[in-house]
Amino acid sequence: MKEETKLTEKDLADAYPFLNRKVHEEHAKNYAPIVSNLRNAIVRERYPLSTRDMARLDLLLVEAYQNDETLAKARPAFEEAYALVQNEASLSPKEAMELWGALAMDANLLEDWNRAYEASDEASYFAHRAGEEAKAIAWKKDQIALAWRFEETEREKKMPSYEELVLLFGKANGTALFASEKQVPAVMHDPVETNPFYVKVIDSVNERIRAYFVAYPQDFTEDKFNALKQQYLREEGLLWLPPRKA
Repeated sequence: MKEETKLTEKDLADAYPFLNRKVHEEHAKNYAPIVSNLRNAIVRERYPLSTRDMARLDLLLVEAYQNDETLAKARPAFEEAYALVQNEASLSPKEAMELWGALAMDANLLEDWNRAYEASDEASYFAHRAGEEAKAIAWKKDQIALAWRFEETEREKKMPSYEELVLLFGKANGTALFASEKQVPAVMHDPVETNPFYVKVIDSVNERIRAYFVAYPQDFTEDKFNALKQQYLREEGLLWLPPRKA
């Protein structure tokens, strides 16, 4: 049997920039299997990739699945990236800011609102440490908006305090951010989406919705999408209401 070729440093140095350009910059399709194969080879051969680089590869795989419209397959890569970044203390503030920011965006895509809230908080914190105040404020606004997705009693605990905001951003910005906590969003989402069980079933639900509209594209409307989501979530044991205007 022919011996498998082992990954070399040059292989990775050549492969990653190419894949990053195709997936991240060109949004090309059909690259998820290639990125997945590279990731699997690294794991199989126990290649000594840094935590930072492995997390970036996982996040690139999530993006590749998004490009291919197969986002339901991205959950394991996202989960690994989240755990890697969460447990890595040697990242610089800028590196941590970039990775937590990417995780926040991917958590939104995957409808993991608990992780989206946490990642936005971390991204804001590390942006502040990196001296990126505009980004720190933007992610803090995202965190506040995400807090509105939770049940009212939990929402109050998740809103940053006035003292915290002023300490981080100064009186003017802190006061403005605190005032934004009182502004009801134009669209309210069902808090059941923050139930941990929701994350466990939403991928299969979204796959069923996608399969339906692939088969019946002429049926697509927002109301039909919401009706299918409501039906499929109910079959999984979750009572869900579509987004509503406040």
